[in-house]
Amino acid sequence: MNNSFKSIRIFLLFLLIPSLSLGLTFSNGKEVKDNNSNKTEVSNNDPFNVNDKYVIKNPGLIFIELESLIDNISVSDDKKIDDCRRYNDFARENFDNYKFKASREGDIKWSIEDDLTGPLTIIFCKYLSGKVLDKQDDNLQSQINLIKTFLIKLSESNYLNSFPKQNDDSDHAYETSAAIIPTLFIYSQFQNEFNNEEKSKIKKMFLDLEKKNRYTFNSSQVGIGSTYNNHGMYTNNYRLLVSILFNENKMFNESINFFLEQMKYNETETGLFKIDSKRGACALHYNLHNLSPLMSILWNLNLQGIDLSKKNLNSKDSISDIVSVIIDSVEDPKLVIEQNKKLGYSSPYSLISCYNWMSDEEKNKYVIKFNNEDLVMPYASSYWINIFMALTDNQDIYNKFLKSQKLKEQYFYDASEEESFVGLYSKYFLSKPLELDTKINKNNLLDELDLAIQ
Repeated sequence: MNNSFKSIRIFLLFLLIPSLSLGLTFSNGKEVKDNNSNKTEVSNNDPFNVNDKYVIKNPGLIFIELESLIDNISVSDDKKIDDCRRYNDFARENFDNYKFKASREGDIKWSIEDDLTGPLTIIFCKYLSGKVLDKQDDNLQSQINLIKTFLIKLSESNYLNSFPKQNDDSDHAYETSAAIIPTLFIYSQFQNEFNNEEKSKIKKMFLDLEKKNRYTFNSSQVGIGSTYNNHGMYTNNYRLLVSILFNENKMFNESINFFLEQMKYNETETGLFKIDSKRGACALHYNLHNLSPLMSILWNLNLQGIDLSKKNLNSKDSISDIVSVIIDSVEDPKLVIEQNKKLGYSSPYSLISCYNWMSDEEKNKYVIKFNNEDLVMPYASSYWINIFMALTDNQDIYNKFLKSQKLKEQYFYDASEEESFVGLYSKYFLSKPLELDTKINKNNLLDELDLAIQ
C-alpha cells in the first residue's frame, strides 16, 4: 500500500459548513406544507410511514457548497491550512483493475484510499489553500483541470466496478461505500466545470457502484445482520449522497425509508444498536462505528430540509438519547455487556472481528476484562461529536463527552475510520470550533509532514 497517498487524506481536515435552518413538517406522519416557512418537522408519533414522499430541495449539495467552504475557512479564528505546497501535483493517467486475493475488509477500502482519495486530496488541498490565501494565479485553474482530468479518466476506466464481490457478504458494499465518499465530495465541488458528456460518464460511474451495492439491502441474501448493522448504514449513506448529488428522487426516498426502518429495527430498551450490540467483545466498538455514517445521514438530510436531529429516530430514542447511552457505555461497560447477553451473540467471527488484526501491544491497550468478559474499548476517532453538536447543540451531552477521558483521547483525525465525513472537516461545522485539542493519528502521516502553516 502506498503510505504517502493514504496519509495525505488529512488535508480535508478544514472543511466547514454554515449553520442550517431547514426542516420538515408532518402531521400524523404526513407532510404539511408551510406557506410561510421552508422549515418542516417530522412527527414523533409515526416517523416510519414509508409512503411519505420526500423531496430533494437542494440537488447537488452534499456537505457544503464550495464558496461557503472557502468563505468559512477564510474567516475562521481557528484557521489551519495544511502545508500541501511541498507535494507535487499528481493525477493518475490510468487506473489499474486490481485483482485481490480476497475481498475482506482492508483490501478494497485501502486501495481506494491510496488510488483515489490521496491524489485527489493533494490537488484539492492545494486549490483550497490558494483560494484561502487569496492567490489569483493560473495554478488555481490548473488544479481544477487536474481534478477534471483525474475524474474523467476514472469514469472511463472500470476501476470502481473491478473489485470482487461475494454475493452473500456485505464487505464489498461497506468498503466501497465508505472509501468513495471523498471522491464523490470533491466531484460535487467542481461538477459545474464538466461538460454534459463528462457529467454523464461520471454520474454513470457513481450510480453503477450504488446499483452494484444494493444487494446489501437484501437480508435474504447477506443476512439480516449485515443489512441492518453498520455495513448497511455506511452503504445507505452512500446511496443517500448519490441520490442528492444527481437529483434521483426515488433513490432519495428509498434511502430515507431504509434509514428509518433500520433505526426502528435496531431499537433496544437501552438505546444501543440492536445488531451491533450482539457482537461480543466488539459490541461497544461497533456501536461507536455506527455514529459516523449516522451523523453524515442526519447532516445531509438537514441540508435538504429534513430535520431529524431532535426527533425520535425510533419509537423512543433521539440521536441525543443514542449518543448519551453510548457514552455511558464507554464509562460503564456493564451496560453494553448486559445488553449483549440479553440479545444473544452473533457468529464467532463477528465477536472478535474488530481486534483480530491487533498486535499484542494494541490488545493490551484496548481490550479489557470486565467481569471476566472481553470488551474492546474505543480506539477509533470520536470526531463525530462535532457534527452531533452542530446538529443538536446539546451541551449536556457535550459535557458528558468531555468527562470521558477515553473518548477525548480518541478525538483525532483518522481517515481510515471516517470516510463518511469526507476527511473530518467536522470540527468547523460549528461557527466556533469545540474547545478540544485536535490530534492527528501519526500512523496516517508522512514522517516529514509539517502539520500546518499559519
